[in-house]
Amino acid sequence: MPHEDYIANKPQSFKLLTQEQFQTAKDHGIILDALNEKPMTVKEIHKLYKKNNKHTKTLKTIYRYMETLEQNNIVQIAGYRKPENSRTTEKLYQRTARVFFNKEQEHHKEWLNTPTGQEYLEATTHLLWKLNHPNTQPPQELLPLIKKHTQQTEEQLNTIIQRLTTEPELTTILDQYNLKQIKKTLETVPILQTITQTDTTEQLRKTLQK
Repeated sequence: MPHEDYIANKPQSFKLLTQEQFQTAKDHGIILDALNEKPMTVKEIHKLYKKNNKHTKTLKTIYRYMETLEQNNIVQIAGYRKPENSRTTEKLYQRTARVFFNKEQEHHKEWLNTPTGQEYLEATTHLLWKLNHPNTQPPQELLPLIKKHTQQTEEQLNTIIQRLTTEPELTTILDQYNLKQIKKTLETVPILQTITQTDTTEQLRKTLQK
């Protein structure tokens, strides 16, 4: 049906969420991924939960989801939609920010001390060494260096996130890119920052050249 959208609000660029908010956002990822593209009505969001021409969620459930997301400051009213030749309007929802960050991201580096983190470090150490020395086993000092480098990269990411949410001039740089490009950039830049601002990279290089 032909309609006209009236947008009164725009999402901010970056937003810090508490762990609880961040988990709520993840729990409703289908909705938030769709809202990356454009503001949507509840009826449009309802169509996201459709399989074999049947809705897997009721419209009432979608309204409840949107209420939860709005109460947690994850989505907001963008404006409204007015169908042609109609006096009724529908609310348009959007994300409160293009990119959400976990405010408690600094605790993420602690995962390296978990069994899963240890397995990641062991696999990384083994592969990195074998790429350079196929016929020998990695030296004991390599794994701690990789762990240190990974922790420093996480710390660089935390710093970048804090600055992106407080320094408009940095926000402006990323505003011109889409979400996929922003995420890729935020994977790469912390690594490059670690390489240029710490001595761990040089220690790794020397160890790998033994």
